Amino acid sequence: MENENKMNVKEYLPYALSSYQQEYQRHQNLDSKAFNFLGFAGVMVSIFSFLLGAKLPHDQFLGINIFGICLLLASMIIIVYIVFPKKSIPRIVSKKYYDKLNNNQTVADLTKSYVQLTTRFEWRNNKKTEKLKCAIIVMLIGLGMSFLGTMLSII
Repeated sequence: MENENKMNVKEYLPYALSSYQQEYQRHQNLDSKAFNFLGFAGVMVSIFSFLLGAKLPHDQFLGINIFGICLLLASMIIIVYIVFPKKSIPRIVSKKYYDKLNNNQTVADLTKSYVQLTTRFEWRNNKKTEKLKCAIIVMLIGLGMSFLGTMLSII
């Protein structure tokens, strides 16, 4: 009976490892998307700031442009907050942890550590996704306001 129980625990390890690797990859993908949006927002801030500097100070639509640029900057701040968390979650290097199995760590302990880290990654990735959606919405509103202000100034 005890051997059957140990076999069941050993069977969970590949599933725990696979789940952990999927959440870690999701974490990397979210960071990559956040950096892409950060770069895009930075380029847009540069373009609209240049256009703003080329205008006359008495332009009646100057406030719309400045508000749009401020929203773009706010989205950049949100994205920086998303990408650089206060605490990092360690990445398990499989070879290192499999080597520890020979020493003093059991399969059950390793499976438990993978499950715990996967849960932490999943919670953090869900929060990161929500904040990234918020940053994108703020960025789109800022782009719209800056574009509207620029178009109204040209007309």
